[in-house]
Amino acid sequence: MKLTRFALVADTHITCGAGDKAALYQQRLARAVAAINKERVDFVLHAGDLTDNGSAEDFAMAQKLLQPLQAPLMLVGGNHDFGGKLVTGRNDQVT
Repeated sequence: MKLTRFALVADTHITCGAGDKAALYQQRLARAVAAINKERVDFVLHAGDLTDNGSAEDFAMAQKLLQPLQAPLMLVGGNHDFGGKLVTGRNDQVT
């Protein structure tokens, strides 16, 4: 009997914005992809907040970083991806 091996990733918050946060998050995801490939898992689940702001540029960067994955990938959107992220100073609206 073959065991199924999977990797669970979440809250990568990929962003193309300025500052150290963008580069740090991108490097973390690249390292995670390399580690997942090394483990030869059967599939990967990303459980939300792939991006930080849900912009087209953030999704494009995430896609580029995830492209080297050798296992099939399933994505579940989070509040940072679709909206629902509270905006500082605005209690009545979500992004």
